[in-house]
Amino acid sequence: MNKDIAPVGKDARLVQQTLTLTSLAILKVDIDEHHRNYIDYLAQFVLSVLASHRPEFVTDSKVAELLKDDFGLLVPTKAVQHVLRKLARDGHVRKEHEAYYPAAKLPEVGIAAKRLDAASQIQRVFDALCKFSSSIHPEAPWSDVDASKAVLGFLARFTVDCLKSYVFNTALPLVPDTGAKDLYIVSRFLQQCHEADRPLFEDFIVLVKGQMYANALTCPDLESLEKKFNNVTFYLDTPLILSLMSLQGEGLRQAAAELTTLVRDLKGSLEVFSHTLDEVRGVLRYAARNFDNPQVTSRILREMRNSGTTLSDLYVYIEQLPERLATFHIRVRATPEYESDFQIDETTFHVVLEDGIRYTRDHALENDINSVRSIYVLRRGVSPARLEDAVAIFVTPNPALARVAFEFGKTHNSSKEVSSVITDYSLANVAWLKAPMKRPSLPEKETLALCYAALEPSKALFRKYVEMMEQLRTTGNISEQDHAILRLSPVAQRELMDVTLGDETALTGIGLKEVLSRVKESLVEEQKALAAAERAIVEDQLANAHLSLEAQAKAYNEATLRQQELGRIADEEKATLREDQQRIVLIAARRAKSFSKVMTISLMTAISALLLLGAFAGAGLLAQTALTTSMFGYLLPVTTFIAVVWGWYSWLTGNTIRGITQQIEYSVTLRIFSWLTGKSTLPEESIRSG
Repeated sequence: MNKDIAPVGKDARLVQQTLTLTSLAILKVDIDEHHRNYIDYLAQFVLSVLASHRPEFVTDSKVAELLKDDFGLLVPTKAVQHVLRKLARDGHVRKEHEAYYPAAKLPEVGIAAKRLDAASQIQRVFDALCKFSSSIHPEAPWSDVDASKAVLGFLARFTVDCLKSYVFNTALPLVPDTGAKDLYIVSRFLQQCHEADRPLFEDFIVLVKGQMYANALTCPDLESLEKKFNNVTFYLDTPLILSLMSLQGEGLRQAAAELTTLVRDLKGSLEVFSHTLDEVRGVLRYAARNFDNPQVTSRILREMRNSGTTLSDLYVYIEQLPERLATFHIRVRATPEYESDFQIDETTFHVVLEDGIRYTRDHALENDINSVRSIYVLRRGVSPARLEDAVAIFVTPNPALARVAFEFGKTHNSSKEVSSVITDYSLANVAWLKAPMKRPSLPEKETLALCYAALEPSKALFRKYVEMMEQLRTTGNISEQDHAILRLSPVAQRELMDVTLGDETALTGIGLKEVLSRVKESLVEEQKALAAAERAIVEDQLANAHLSLEAQAKAYNEATLRQQELGRIADEEKATLREDQQRIVLIAARRAKSFSKVMTISLMTAISALLLLGAFAGAGLLAQTALTTSMFGYLLPVTTFIAVVWGWYSWLTGNTIRGITQQIEYSVTLRIFSWLTGKSTLPEESIRSG
C-alpha cells in the first residue's frame, strides 16, 4: 500500500478501511491541537466534502453519505443538521426549502495534508503489526489488508453500547468480523510496543483516541456532551469492585480507577448495592477457601498467586471492604425493597438472561436480576432521554449483560432511551468525551485493560484446557508433575494463548502437549537464566571484592607513603629545629664568652693599673702630697703584698697570670651562658673556637 493513501485498484476493503483509520487519526490530532467542540470539528469534515464535491445543494442525509464515502465515518443526520445550521450562521451555506446551498468560496481546512500524515502514521503501524504477526504465527503471515482488518476489529471493541441516544454504537461503517486470534495478536503486539517501543504504541493510541472521539459524532445531540452527571448515580458491578481492589490485574485496576475518577470529576455519584457487596465477599471467601488448593484456579487466584498476595491480605480485604471502597468515594446502598409499581417481570427477564448469557452459577444470575430490577425501582417511572438524566444506572464490564438488559428495556418507558445497564467502557467513553483534556491517559489505560483481558484465556478455553489436561493425566499421557506444571505455572497460561491464539477450537491433545513442551523449555531457560543471573551476581560480588581489596591495598600503600613522607618532613623539621637550637646555643655561648672576656680584660686592666701605681709610688715618681692621702697611703704596701703573694703562689703552683685569667673568663662565661640558656655546660664548638 502507498504510504500516503491506498491506491486505486487495491482491495476495496483496504481502501475503505484506510479512509476510516486516517479519519480517526485526523480527528484525534485536530481535536487535541485546536480544542474545538464536536460541532466545530465535524464542520471541518463537512466543509471538506462540500469543497471537494461542489454540489449545487445538499441535505443532511446527502452530507452524511458524503462523509461516509470520503472519510469512512458514520454520522447521524441529526448531528449533520447541527453542523449545517452552524455553517449557515457563519455564512458558508444558506438554507432554502429544507436544502442547503454552499457559498461560492469555502474556507480551506487542509484535510489533504492531514490525510497524508495520518496515512503514513498508520502504515508504520501496519508494517510493524505484519512483522510481529509473522514472528508468532509464521505459517500465516499478514498483509496490509489483514492488519487493517485486525486493527479495525480491535477498535470496534471501543464502542458506546446500549445508549439509544447514540444512533450508532460506533462511527466505523465497516466493522470487520474478527475473532479471538486477531484480537490476541493485536493485544500481544500492543503489549510489546508499550514495553519496548513507546513511539509505535503512541501511533496506535492515536487511532484509539480517534475512535473514541468519533463515537461523539454518533450522538445526534452533540450539545448534550456539555452536560455533567450531577443527577446520576452509577452502581458498580462485582468485577469492577474486584478490579479496584487490585485483584484482577494492574491493567484492569488502572482502567477502573480512571473511570471512577472521571465520573467524580463530572459530579456523578458512585455506589454499590448491598447485595453486590455480598457477592464480592462471596467471591473473596471462595478464593480464601481454595487459596492453597492447586486443583482450583480462577483469574483472582492466578493474579493473587502471581502477585504474592497472601491469604491474610485476602481476609483483610473481606473485613475492610466498605472502608476500602470509601477511599474511592464509593458508598454502599441498601438494595431497594420491591415496589410493585416499578417492578419488571423477573421471570421473563430470567429467561432472557439465561438465553443471552451462559451463567456458570445460579447466584450470579440472581444478583444480575436483582441489580437490574433495583435500577427500575430507583428511577421510579422516570423516562430519561439521555444518560445525563438517567437517575440511576448499573455499570458492568459484561457487554452481554448490557445488551440483554438494553433489549429487554425497550418495552419499558424508564429504559427505552437509556438502558438500565451500560458497560464500563461506554460510560468511560461518554464521560471522557465531556472532558478529554482532563484525563488524557484514559484511552491508553482502556487499551491496556482490553489487551490484558484479551491475553487471558476465555472461560471456555480455560475450561477446555483443564478438562483436557485431566483427561491426559487420567489416561497416563502426562505425569502428575506435568499436570501440576500445566495447572499452576504462570508460563503455561501464556503458552496456552500462544499455541491457540485465544481460540478454543485450536486446542487439541497435541496442542496441549506442545504447551507442556514449551512450558518445560521455558522453565529450563528460566532456570538457566536464574543460574546465569546468580552466577553473574557472584562474579560481580567477586569482582567487587577484588576491586575492594585492590582499593584497600592502594589506600594502604598511599597511606604508608604519606606516613613516610610525613616522617621525612618531621625529621627534616627536627633537624632544622636542632640546628636552630644549636645555632642559638652557640650564639649565646659566644655572647657569654665575649662578655666574660670584656670583664676579664677590665679586671686585668684595673689590677695592672694598681700595680703600676704601686711601682710608681715605690720609685718616688708620685708627688708627696699624693702619697699622704689615705688611699695612696695604703697603695704601696698593698701592691707590694700582692706582688710577694703572687710570686710565691706562682713559684709554688706554676700558675701564670694568663692561666688564672682564662679560668676566671671560663667561669664567668659558664655562669652567663647558664643564666641565658639554662644549660650547665658550654657547647664544644664554643670551647674549640675559644
